[in-house]
Amino acid sequence: MRKMYRQGDVAIIERDDVDAKKLKAETPVQRNQITLAEGEATGHAHRVIAQPKNGAEVASYMMDQVLLLHVPKAIGKVSVLHEEHGAIELEAGKVYEIRRQREYSGGEVRPVMD
Repeated sequence: MRKMYRQGDVAIIERDDVDAKKLKAETPVQRNQITLAEGEATGHAHRVIAQPKNGAEVASYMMDQVLLLHVPKAIGKVSVLHEEHGAIELEAGKVYEIRRQREYSGGEVRPVMD
């Protein structure tokens, strides 16, 4: 069963169906200091900050309009940090999907404002 994490308006879902080797062939969106989502109201952000280790880097990728985060085994566990929420620790050697929570209001679906 896939692990799921929630930090405020962000859901982080372990993806065992994404091949990390294939993902590495894609162009990363960000490396090592990654902003997963920014709050529109507060300016706070959900961030992963990791130092490269043994030639490996934490990186985010956009594939099929989905934001994916790869945490290589060589890096070890990383933390997702936010100013208003407790840190979440993500396991190494995994690919995670990042989703923003949405709400239905007034006949439309929109991202939750953080």
